[in-house]
Amino acid sequence: VALIGEPGIGKSRLATAAMTEALISEARCCVFYGAVQRRITAFAVARALVGDMLSARSLSSVDQLRDALTGLGVEESDLKTIETLFIVEKSRSRQRLSDQTQTQIARALVNAFLALALSRPTLLLIEDIQWIDPESRHFLELLARAASTQQPLCMLLTGRPESSSQAANIAEFIIHLQPLSRAHMETL
Repeated sequence: VALIGEPGIGKSRLATAAMTEALISEARCCVFYGAVQRRITAFAVARALVGDMLSARSLSSVDQLRDALTGLGVEESDLKTIETLFIVEKSRSRQRLSDQTQTQIARALVNAFLALALSRPTLLLIEDIQWIDPESRHFLELLARAASTQQPLCMLLTGRPESSSQAANIAEFIIHLQPLSRAHMETL
């Protein structure tokens, strides 16, 4: 679901209410906040989500990363792509990444995210989709269309009106929030 509306209209408040309900039901909640600075980092959303679940900052070697993902059944080709994104020890790693297409990289990240997150129902909140890099949007499109899983995965996106077309490529449902009338605002 995508919540689209002008700044300050209440998108984040609605998203917070959804997150609160999910937390009460003990679903896994993953959050990414879009920002102007992150817009230039390719796959910023996927790197943050997968990295947080892997605790990538504490993984100091390729072997630790590989061990963490192998136990989850991540395929060898995906392992190599993810190693390249998270462990940048060798210049060969960057070359190996540039040999892959954007879709190959996004698909490897989708597979890793699904392996990590979907041991229980998961709510993924992406705030301010207008500030998300194109590669991350591609990752989210593939994630939204991933084959059904044993556990539910719900995505909630928020964005400004200019991000409607981006949201439409990801979300199944788009809710355009309209400003409340003065009377309704006073009631609220």
